[in-house]
Amino acid sequence: MQTDIIKALEIEGPILISVIIPVFDASSRLKVLSFALDALGNQSISRKQVEVILVDNSVNPSVEIARLAEKYHQRLQIKLIWEQIPGSYAARNSAVRAATGAVLAFMDSDCVPSPDWLFYGLKALNSGKVEDRVVAGRVIRRGRRARGTVFEWHERLFSLNQRMNVKSRSFCATANLFVKKSIFLKVGYFDSRLLSGGDLEWGARFKKIGGHFLYAPTAVVEHQVVDSLLSLVKRTRRKAGGRFLLEKLDCEVCPFISYSGFNVEHYVARLRKVLSPFSRLGRVLLLRKIILWIHDIEMFLCRLGKSPLRN
Repeated sequence: MQTDIIKALEIEGPILISVIIPVFDASSRLKVLSFALDALGNQSISRKQVEVILVDNSVNPSVEIARLAEKYHQRLQIKLIWEQIPGSYAARNSAVRAATGAVLAFMDSDCVPSPDWLFYGLKALNSGKVEDRVVAGRVIRRGRRARGTVFEWHERLFSLNQRMNVKSRSFCATANLFVKKSIFLKVGYFDSRLLSGGDLEWGARFKKIGGHFLYAPTAVVEHQVVDSLLSLVKRTRRKAGGRFLLEKLDCEVCPFISYSGFNVEHYVARLRKVLSPFSRLGRVLLLRKIILWIHDIEMFLCRLGKSPLRN
């Protein structure tokens, strides 16, 4: 099966996939990043076919990331580069320039891939007759508690739904994205001016040249959920700043750019009448309403001159 996929991708010699992981605020991500590197070392395809590119996006080169890369150097073909321009999209662009793989696999530093992640991503990339294709893998949101807090349930309902991204928004989040490097370069690099929403803007350009998105539910990564109000508010403000920059820079994004991912106002209005605000779902929907308000306030402040939040 793997041989068929390699042949269909028209890659001479051993296939080499470049897994790209930007890292910011390394001290808070080292543990889950270690889990991710362990998982990449145990993929169902040969390690010799994979290179891992860590991009240190700290203000100054991180000693912790350097030590971690050295620790896994014997198990993985690992590269460590430093990108001083702030923003995950600038970091990803640097990794693409350093990549030697014919296929690029993007993931976040707080994601852990399943053992068959790369295999199924490649399989989906090879399926069908469409050449210009981007594969959106499934993102499973995992919390620290079995039942989950209201913040974790909010994340599971409203964040990183790749199937909806592909179907309704025509883009793929870089938390789990596969694309041939030749196709990526044909579209062009991510807009490094954007601190959030760069994958949305890149997806719009990809679609404009006739590209197609494919959802691959078997190419799975687990993504940590935001589990506190402070973290959720911080991320909401960052995304609002990203949307503001998309508007300010007049980026060609798809028409459906609402932060919520779908028209949550409709559901809140209807369910509010039948749900107790003290029920779990009622609390989640109330939290969603608050988050949308925070998002709109941050957008308003950015329009008044406030600098967009990085992280």
